[in-house]
Amino acid sequence: MTPEILLVLAVLLAAIILFVTGKFRNDINAVIIMLTVGILGLVSPLDTISGFGSNAVISIIGVMILGYGIDRTGIMVVIARKIMEVGESSERKITTVISSVLGLVTAFMQDLGSVALFLPAVLRISRKSKIPKSRLIMPMGFAAILGGTLTMVGSSPLILLNDLLEQDALDPFGFFAVTPIGAALLLSGVLYFMLLGRYVLPSKDEAKESQRPQEELIESWNLSGSMHHYRVTEGSRLNGMKREEANLEKGYSLYLLAITEGDDVIYGPWRYTIFSAGEILTLLGSFEDAERFAKDFGLKRHEDQQGLTEKIGEENAGFAEVILKPRSKLIGKTIREIAFRKNYSLEIIILLSENNPIRDDFSDTPLKTGDTIVVYGPWNRIEAIGKDPNFVLLTPVEEKEMKKGPCRNPLRK
Repeated sequence: MTPEILLVLAVLLAAIILFVTGKFRNDINAVIIMLTVGILGLVSPLDTISGFGSNAVISIIGVMILGYGIDRTGIMVVIARKIMEVGESSERKITTVISSVLGLVTAFMQDLGSVALFLPAVLRISRKSKIPKSRLIMPMGFAAILGGTLTMVGSSPLILLNDLLEQDALDPFGFFAVTPIGAALLLSGVLYFMLLGRYVLPSKDEAKESQRPQEELIESWNLSGSMHHYRVTEGSRLNGMKREEANLEKGYSLYLLAITEGDDVIYGPWRYTIFSAGEILTLLGSFEDAERFAKDFGLKRHEDQQGLTEKIGEENAGFAEVILKPRSKLIGKTIREIAFRKNYSLEIIILLSENNPIRDDFSDTPLKTGDTIVVYGPWNRIEAIGKDPNFVLLTPVEEKEMKKGPCRNPLRK
């Protein structure tokens, strides 16, 4: 075994370690490996960068950029919503729609990129439809593989094949040369899972076996109601009014989770926050109470309730339980005195003190050791309160690796 072979094997091992550990981004890993083989003299300087002259390399890079651009547009949230509307919570319909849409998308971008793009949407669909995610993900993976055969840019092997044909002075395949075969393969795969999926897919009922912490928390605390979004109009009585003057909790049994203004979201607005025309208020409670509040203060119901709910909640925010530690500096102080919303950017939903749950009038209740507080807010703020020396966080921050929603400090008002 020559020294050059040993060096190549060492570089290969280093590449595997870099890609598996994920210490750096994949594109950075690729550049590191490329420069390493050149610096070690395993290839000539010209050959080191010759890959950038390959149509296959540039095509794959372009497809990756296209996939990232699609992800940034937020179109996958819209697609997930449409799939739910078409599927109507039917596993067969949802599986068929996901496989068909993903197969068509994969025809124009890399299968790995399209799967990564679709995965958050499929997980969201699984949660909403109560269908075990394993029964949706497996058909999705096969659809991505088969969809890559629809065009010559759908999979890396086809791209490389065309590039090798050109290098040997042979006529390359046209863009849609493989489409008839690819369409037959994709259709066969979709029909297979549509007709036989119930027999071949994992039958383990994950939804019943284990609930997500959020679902358990909502059930155990009986957090009834849902989010409602209303816009503050120019003629609204709320325009220029402070939050505490609106009497949301006592008068309407509503909680103000957030205020949205443009791209900014303020979670747990402070009691001295002043409402302004054009802002969108996100309220938690019953529809009847929300409508009564909107009527009394001249608010207009937002037209995209589902879209704003996904922006305010879902992966961006959620409920959590925190307990006051023994010997905490906050013992004996009230929620009002510590300016909880101002300092933590979280909305308090319930205060459990001495086994007595208080839902609407806890601002002036002195805190005691062991008091439990149920809050709502963005995951990064929930994680932060868990590190506060005065509290113990009981709820796992299961979504902390997901994207954080836009959040501004409410002190701006």
